[in-house]
Amino acid sequence: MKVLATCISEKKGTMKTEVDKLSCIQDWGIKNDAHAGTYREVSIMAMCDLLEYQKDYPPFPYGAYGENILIDGPSLAKLELGTCLEIGDVILELIQIGKRCHDACVIRQLTGDCVMPKIGTFFKVKKGGTIKKGDSVKILKSDPTAKPLKFVSEDDPLLNRRLVIVGVGAVGQIVSEQLVRLGFKDFVFIDNDVIHKENFNRQLYADIDSLYRPKVEIV
Repeated sequence: MKVLATCISEKKGTMKTEVDKLSCIQDWGIKNDAHAGTYREVSIMAMCDLLEYQKDYPPFPYGAYGENILIDGPSLAKLELGTCLEIGDVILELIQIGKRCHDACVIRQLTGDCVMPKIGTFFKVKKGGTIKKGDSVKILKSDPTAKPLKFVSEDDPLLNRRLVIVGVGAVGQIVSEQLVRLGFKDFVFIDNDVIHKENFNRQLYADIDSLYRPKVEIV
């Protein structure tokens, strides 16, 4: 697999423009891109996915469908969440597949449809660096940068227990992430609240892209 195009945009919901390279910043996104600092830091599409829909569309330049990175490779929309891509010296973790298209979407107006709800895949930058056209792309089953806490042995039967987290606000979000880093895999999250603007300064996963989404979904 390899990178076919690298693109950025100054505003959300608009077509992106092809650039020579992307500067990826850990836990932030792509420098000078509108989605840097949001929940969905990097958007990637596979050409094979795009061609299924582009047959009915007129052709457009790279970036027209809102992708930061276009790759030549297998479908990304079929990967499991948590899968990582290694592109050059950058590590990206898959955090979301598809998203709702908003009413004023410029991409939909210009192309006749928006493919993000169907084939858009969104990633978090786990290790920063530079991505450019022609870079090789490797699929990793897990995040090689993760550093789980060490005081629970990997073969401890405790890790097979189901954990119920009641309340995933400021404390619950931090605790949930640390438990995943410990190695726990089976969770039930209970919280009927959504992300509010008042949460931005104190809740780990609260930002403009998670606004009004259920906290259990975000976590």
